[in-house]
Amino acid sequence: MSPDPVRFEDLLRCLEATGLPFSVADAPQHLLGILPTRLGTQMVVASLDLERQVVVLRAPRLVLVPPERRAEVARAALYANFQLLLGGFALDLQDGELLFQLTVPCLEVGLAPAQIGHCLRAIAWSLSEYLPALLRLSWSPATVEDVLDIPDPSPLEALLQAVADEDGSAA
Repeated sequence: MSPDPVRFEDLLRCLEATGLPFSVADAPQHLLGILPTRLGTQMVVASLDLERQVVVLRAPRLVLVPPERRAEVARAALYANFQLLLGGFALDLQDGELLFQLTVPCLEVGLAPAQIGHCLRAIAWSLSEYLPALLRLSWSPATVEDVLDIPDPSPLEALLQAVADEDGSAA
């Protein structure tokens, strides 16, 4: 027998169990909290999507990226997301808002305080690990390769990678 659908009160109970400060927001079914990271504290919004039975944990407005830097920040966010197991960065190309979001499925499995705690720690780690580079890219002429220490392949290496078979041997 599957557990009852998750309710807003269940989410509030799980968040309170983490020991982090959360309070009911002005928006319905939203909770605001403060998440400590190595960079300081970050606002986190927790909400329950009843239709899809998921909890959405979001760190909004990490930075508003200027239009001329959005392509470079988007490349860095894509690289960061490829490295992450949980959650990911998103960049709104219209207004430049960079945010981090992690969605927690709870349909048929319920919601546990430890589960939410692990997810909040994953967000804190992700922000601590990648946000400094994303902020630097937002406000400087640096490239993704410079900021994230990604080596540029030489033209020969790039050509060999492009023509290599799936097993890595040259075509």
